[in-house]
Formats: sequence, structure tokens, C-alpha cells
Amino acid sequence: RKIAKETVFYIFLTALISIFLFTMLKYRVFDKVLLLSSALRQVTKHGGNMSVRVKTSVKGKSDEVESMLMNFNQMMDRLEDTSNQMQKARGEVEQVNKALEERVRERTGQLSGMYENLKKEMEEKQLAVEQQRILEQNLERARKMESLGTLAGGIAHDLNNILSGLVSYPDLLLRQLPEDSSMRGPITTIKSSGEKAANIVQDLLTLTR
Repeated sequence: RKIAKETVFYIFLTALISIFLFTMLKYRVFDKVLLLSSALRQVTKHGGNMSVRVKTSVKGKSDEVESMLMNFNQMMDRLEDTSNQMQKARGEVEQVNKALEERVRERTGQLSGMYENLKKEMEEKQLAVEQQRILEQNLERARKMESLGTLAGGIAHDLNNILSGLVSYPDLLLRQLPEDSSMRGPITTIKSSGEKAANIVQDLLTLTR
């Protein structure tokens, strides 16, 4: 019976020690590992929280698990600093991009205005060239008409000199012929034709002035 009591006592003591060791192990290892796992899930999910930290024990009472938690916190400190710097740099880049877009927009407006002005100047220049071409054609036509007028005037003067005889000589002949002369009819016809030709030459001279 004494041996049985000692056996029960040893079993009870062993169980108590096992429970104590499990409790200590759970407190010192399992709980901290769970905390670390939960923190990692918050960090790695989409839009992870960089401010996540795990609670550590008092300094001077650290073990390997505790060192791992402290290393995790230090790593998160560096990651948070890097994230803040990246956000700051991203903001600066966005400001620079906005400034560049504004400058490009202004420059595009200026170039558009310059293009419109250049297009207008080219159209005006083309119109001026066309007007000059028309003026040159009109001037050339006027010169030709002037040359023709000068030529026609010279011819008209020559014809007028020739026709003056056809108009004046029949008068002299009619004065010398008797009233019943058979030549009066033809000479009168010559005189009338000469006067008509002289009138045409006179109209030609009027047009050439």
C-alpha cells in the first residue's frame, strides 16, 4: 500500500510538472508565436498596416522567441520609415507631374496659337500672291491693249490720210461736171463710200484715245 501511494504521488507530481511546463511553454512560446502570426497576416494582406507591433517582455528577460519578436518590431520600424519615405516621394512626384502637365498644357496652347497665326499669315500671303498675279495679268492685258490701241491709231491715221482724197476729190470733180453728166452718179457713190469709211476711221481713233 505504501508503494501504491508513492506511485500515485509520483504520477500526480509528474502530471503537475507537465501542466506547469506546458503552461510556461504556452506563455513563453505558443502565445508569442500566435501574436507574431497575427501581426504578419495584418502586414501581408492588401493595404497592410505598417504600424503593427507585437508586445515584448521587459528588457533583460528575453529568449530566442522574444528576440524574434523584437527583431520583428525593428523590421516593422524600418518598413514603416521606408513606406513613409515612399509616400512622401510619391507625393513629390505627383506634384512634379502636375507641374509638368500644366507646363505642357500651356506650351500646347502657345503652339496652337502660333500655328493659327502662322496659318493665317500663310493664307494672307497666298491671297496677296494671287492678287498680285491677277494684277500682273491685268497689267499685261492693259499693256497689250495699249499696244493694240497705238497700232490701231497709227493705222487709222494712215487710213484717214488715204480717205481724205476719196472724200475731197469727188467734190472737186462734181463741181466741174455738168448736171446731166453720166459720171455724177458713180462719183457721188465714191464720195458717199469715202465719207462712210472716214466716219469708221474716226470712230476707231476715238476708241484708241
